[in-house]
Amino acid sequence: RARRLLMTNNHVIPLAEAARTASVEFGYERDLRAGAVAQLVLKLQPDDFFLTSPNITFDGLDFTLVALSRPAPEEIGFLEPLQGVTAARSTNIYVVQHPNGNPKAYVLSNNKKVSLPERYVTYLSDTQGGSSGSPLFDDSLRLVGIHHVGNFKALVGAKEEQTNLGSRIEEVVKEIVAQLRARAQSGSEPWDDERVRMWFGEGPVLSAWQQAAP
Repeated sequence: RARRLLMTNNHVIPLAEAARTASVEFGYERDLRAGAVAQLVLKLQPDDFFLTSPNITFDGLDFTLVALSRPAPEEIGFLEPLQGVTAARSTNIYVVQHPNGNPKAYVLSNNKKVSLPERYVTYLSDTQGGSSGSPLFDDSLRLVGIHHVGNFKALVGAKEEQTNLGSRIEEVVKEIVAQLRARAQSGSEPWDDERVRMWFGEGPVLSAWQQAAP
């Protein structure tokens, strides 16, 4: 089921109602022969799964998790966090994005990590509008966060400069588990080990869920 989950920003999909009329394009990349055409388009299915954290402006982590209409196929690929991997241990932060809605673009230079303000990470990268929700990778190309905005002011040395701001993946995992626990305790949804495993696999979300057991 983990291949059925899409993560983007809350400011992109803030409510389940917005997800019901949205779709997601996979594999939108440049091809010298065919041009840029999405390989796969899927609808979203928030009635099966929907979880969100408010925009950073409202002290959230600015992410939304929503179910796809069906699992993403093997050839599309799938990203998930790895236990113990964090932006805190990386020198650079790499962004894979769709700037201005264009085909996939890689930022390969000037990607220095700047700081770790509480639950977030700031970094120097060439980003543009439309890159919201892009995955952030460490020096070993492991998932470490989700991109939020490219006009955040941070100290670089003794000088304030414009940087990027993203939410750290370990904090996103904590927030997912906190919300699932709250739903289980309120009785609104029957979350247990098996259901968490079904949706998130055997990775950090299941581990954090079990560690947070009452």
